[in-house]
Amino acid sequence: MWIVLALVTAVCTALRDVASKHATARADAVVVALGVAGVPAVTLGALVLFRGVVALGEGFWLALAISGGINAVATPLIVVALRRSDLSLVAPVTSLTPLFMIATGAVVLGEVPGLLGMLGVTVIVAGAYLLSISERHAGPLEPFRALVRNPGSRAMLFVAFFYAISATYDKVGTGASSPLMWAAAVNAVSAAALAPLAWWRWRRWKRAEARGRVSGMPLPGRARRIGPLPAILLAGLFTAIGAAAQMTALMMTLAAFVIAVKRTSTLFGVLLGHSVFREERVRERLLGAAVMLAGFVLVTLG
Repeated sequence: MWIVLALVTAVCTALRDVASKHATARADAVVVALGVAGVPAVTLGALVLFRGVVALGEGFWLALAISGGINAVATPLIVVALRRSDLSLVAPVTSLTPLFMIATGAVVLGEVPGLLGMLGVTVIVAGAYLLSISERHAGPLEPFRALVRNPGSRAMLFVAFFYAISATYDKVGTGASSPLMWAAAVNAVSAAALAPLAWWRWRRWKRAEARGRVSGMPLPGRARRIGPLPAILLAGLFTAIGAAAQMTALMMTLAAFVIAVKRTSTLFGVLLGHSVFREERVRERLLGAAVMLAGFVLVTLG
């Protein structure tokens, strides 16, 4: 049963990205990010109240402040990345999080990964290279340079780094409360932090739209134009469903197994980017995402 729930999480993550990319065609990135965090905060918060609030353990509030603050920065960056670049390119970049986690662990905690972990890091780097393998004609390191030059993938590199930092505090916060309560609380803090900026940017966006200075962004392929509000609500709803499924799965098996299956969202993201938005280079990006997923599994198990 846990594997089904983990796959639901993966699919919801990919669908969240599709809905967010839709929303950015007619809405500001911070406003979209507020919806992505706000809807789960409300829905998961209601579920927590229904099931009963658990007692909070030591370190909860500090972990919540740090992780919530990081997510308040990372969530808009994800939306910006989706607006500026192909979904099939930016989605796999999140698999670089274990690479940053190993680096921060070595510097801060003095932890050195084992042989399996180092092998996984090598495989992840190889997968990142394959994402832009068609650029190798300009030089052997050009695929890496292309990944850094692209504004969307560059934004997702920062997201992967931020998630590597927040992962430690997520572990502390979950242990000091419950998985579901932690997910609701982190989204609530993120939404509260984004709300003032989102309100200001929304008002500025509407004024610019009234003056004819905002024309929107065309969506290629089979993507049908839907209103920004339905798209934002859908993105938030997919986030909430995915979080609930993930937290339930975590109660059934090891977290490493759940997260490894969840990362198949990168494969779904590549396929949806091609089928919905008619993005190109799907074969090399699918190969790169698959290799990065394999490396992620090795690091997780190691």
